[in-house]
Amino acid sequence: MVDKPRHIPYEEEAQLMLDVVNFFVQKLPHAIESTAQHFDEAALASTLFGRLSQMTDDELAERGLHRDDISKAAAAAAHLFGVAKKVNEAKK
Repeated sequence: MVDKPRHIPYEEEAQLMLDVVNFFVQKLPHAIESTAQHFDEAALASTLFGRLSQMTDDELAERGLHRDDISKAAAAAAHLFGVAKKVNEAKK
């Protein structure tokens, strides 16, 4: 016969505490970093949108844009900047 494993006192509570500590040490910093990167991209997109929206239609046309494209262009440029930043940080 196989003996039943003994139940360690407060085993479930200890596992819960370990899970909480792991969350704060491992997962939360990545979530905060990711959120901060999204805020950076949003701030950049907002700045780009503001600058592009102040341009005349002729100035936009020189850059290959139409007024209707401003929001997409600003969001895409901000996202590409974020991607490039991640790549540069990974190379370090």
